[in-house]
Amino acid sequence: MAKGAQGRYVSVEEGTGRSRSEGSVTYSPDQAVEGCGFGRFQIVLCCLAGFCWMADAMETMLLAFVTPAVRCEWNLSDGAAAVLTSCVFVGMLVGAYVWGRVSDTYGRRRGFLFCTLFTLVAGVLSAAAPSFEFLVFFRTLVGFGVAGAHVAFTLFAEFLPASQRAISMLMLELFWAVGSMVESGLAWTVLEPLGWRALLLFSSLPLLALALLFPMVPESPRFLMIKGRRDEAERVFERLAEMNKRPLPPGRLADPPRAEPAKGFKDLLVPEFRHTSVLLWFMWFVLAFTYYGLVLFNQELFREENAGHRCGYG
Repeated sequence: MAKGAQGRYVSVEEGTGRSRSEGSVTYSPDQAVEGCGFGRFQIVLCCLAGFCWMADAMETMLLAFVTPAVRCEWNLSDGAAAVLTSCVFVGMLVGAYVWGRVSDTYGRRRGFLFCTLFTLVAGVLSAAAPSFEFLVFFRTLVGFGVAGAHVAFTLFAEFLPASQRAISMLMLELFWAVGSMVESGLAWTVLEPLGWRALLLFSSLPLLALALLFPMVPESPRFLMIKGRRDEAERVFERLAEMNKRPLPPGRLADPPRAEPAKGFKDLLVPEFRHTSVLLWFMWFVLAFTYYGLVLFNQELFREENAGHRCGYG
């Protein structure tokens, strides 16, 4: 197999001397994505990935509303309230690695489904927690599941043409803002008349809707190619072309590349990537520290404001 001047992969048929004929021309996954462009397929996938991001924003944002209510109902100390707030992030710390391994082993599509169902079940169980210890345990599991949201990001990015990648990934952040606003409105509506358990339960419903929409989620063609499932990857690209009403490049999808050795954490610290890795880690640390610090500090502001009152909800 050789690469032509225009970047198209071609194969030479043995014994015929023919090359670049219609039957021998092949295209790569990148060429298929670029050729089909940005269209309805990516818009639908953006909504699905964004819905996952919105649901996870709701599960995280509700900490600012649930913690004061639980503290009041069970008379928790400041330390216990801090544990309830922090346990979600402990789960996320572990889940980020686990879901990455799951999506690399079983596929982006299955990883998307597994983390959605896991978070849904853990969220519902949180609403039924009989004690503080069980609530902490279930919210830790929610954090573990929420960490899998990056699988949806990865899947969406793999279908984006290079010219649309930056703006499209930024558009997903709008869903986080929408999820935060929805959760605030839900807390204002539900928390006082129905209590914190109802808020936990209702906050899990978007995950149920997402699970019902799972049949619309495609598998990553790159994952299929790595696993040697070229025909399945080709069918995904055919669906992409059909929805975007754009033709695939001529020929057929190239044969899967030879599998490379699996990469590990230490590969992020080789001289080629060390500077970028450390810089990204620092940026995410500052972002998370500032964002969650401000969001979760709101409960302390409201606590000071209402210091003379007992719980008005729960």
